Amino acid sequence: MNTFAKSTLVGALGFLLSTGLVQAGECFTDHTEPAILGDGSRAFATQQAGKTWEDWIWRGPIFRCSTRGTIDCTYTWGETKTSSYGWSVGVKINPEKLPFIGKYLSILGVDGSYKQDRTMSTAFTWGVRIEPGYKAQPIQVVERRWKSGKFRGAWVRTGSCSRGIGNPPGMHWYDWDSKRVISSWSGSVEVSRYATYHVYR
Repeated sequence: MNTFAKSTLVGALGFLLSTGLVQAGECFTDHTEPAILGDGSRAFATQQAGKTWEDWIWRGPIFRCSTRGTIDCTYTWGETKTSSYGWSVGVKINPEKLPFIGKYLSILGVDGSYKQDRTMSTAFTWGVRIEPGYKAQPIQVVERRWKSGKFRGAWVRTGSCSRGIGNPPGMHWYDWDSKRVISSWSGSVEVSRYATYHVYR
């Protein structure tokens, strides 16, 4: 093989890898939809709210500083708390009810049931100083922002599966299209998280 032929083949392979066209198709049973979301579907936002909001995923015991016989109080809960929470809440995906194949949707961090749990662990070993009559409560907070958008990448139906005589009905061939933009999603997703003491009167 001459140098020109080798360079041409290498360039073609690079193009296939970069576009995702090298991914093989699959035969799916009981699917007739024109497109299906999968593990490779990437969510991207087209709109988002200007402000974030606080989701208090856990609230601990309340401590109250006495109003008698003290100038102030220093309170330290002194324990470790591990909480489970959803990375995204109020998620709505594909109102046209496109099926989903796989474990989770990238970026959104949700599985086929539109939920993925995460954990947050905090050692409340630091304290807070409060005035008489005030209360302190350890809390864990997830800061969220509402976003909406679409998905890029989908399994696209291109024909029927051929298995010769006696081919079972309901089997269709799907090819992966990494550039296909379909469906829609919306929800409040995690922006950041932190732990602190809620001080109030």
